[in-house]
Amino acid sequence: MLSRLRRSRTRQRGFSLIELLIVIAIILIILSIALPQMSKSRMHAQEMSAVAELGTINKAEI
Repeated sequence: MLSRLRRSRTRQRGFSLIELLIVIAIILIILSIALPQMSKSRMHAQEMSAVAELGTINKAEI
């Protein structure tokens, strides 16, 4: 009985290669969806910052 418990415990030490590949694939899919959205958000924020600075420059000239 004790030897059976030891054997079952040693079999489940880590992840198999297939499990790791599936996790990596899922992460890559999520990144491929998220990165373009983050780029668009960053570009929009930079545009809004530029518009705000132009407004500040315009007010300073008046």
